[in-house]
Amino acid sequence: MTGSTAKPHRLASTTATRRSPRYPTAGPSVTLSVNALFFASYRDLVGTGQMPVELGEGATVADLVEELRSRGAPFDALPAEPAVAVNRTYAFLDEPLSADDEVAFIPPVAGG
Repeated sequence: MTGSTAKPHRLASTTATRRSPRYPTAGPSVTLSVNALFFASYRDLVGTGQMPVELGEGATVADLVEELRSRGAPFDALPAEPAVAVNRTYAFLDEPLSADDEVAFIPPVAGG
């Protein structure tokens, strides 16, 4: 390549500084396990009275509901905003969850 004025190839130095947002370099994701409890018609609907569910750290009751409903039938028949209790206390959807929490899905009841 006599007379060539080509510049040296610098690919190695530019790719070393690029980071793909698709593959974050942070450590492993932290998860927590909660125990979902289903009573009465919800137990009949999903076919079990309880099941462990893995969620990401910082998850709320709403995240649990979304995770279950995203699994498809029969869980997608659960209401988007069910009545729930976390550790035997009624809770709102924005209630944060902790590892080993029990989240009870309480079906509507009629009396008279």
